[in-house]
Amino acid sequence: MTNFLEVEQNVKRSTTVILLKGKAVSGKISVSNETQGVGYFTLEEAKNIINLDNFKDRIDRCLKETEIPFFYVLKDTGSFYV
Repeated sequence: MTNFLEVEQNVKRSTTVILLKGKAVSGKISVSNETQGVGYFTLEEAKNIINLDNFKDRIDRCLKETEIPFFYVLKDTGSFYV
């Protein structure tokens, strides 16, 4: 882990996502029961692969280094981040 990026909470769905930045140092990446596939991608390739807009939004937020780290809350009435 090289950096802590974000905590995202969806109040309605009772879910929390913690985003961390890391650096590959050794080993081999592989799928698990929580993943469909793994790989290293350019930003453009990743955005073309990802289908869910909220995942793309996460990437965009995490690239704004002046706003890291932050807490992002999704509520019934809308979204906000601190």
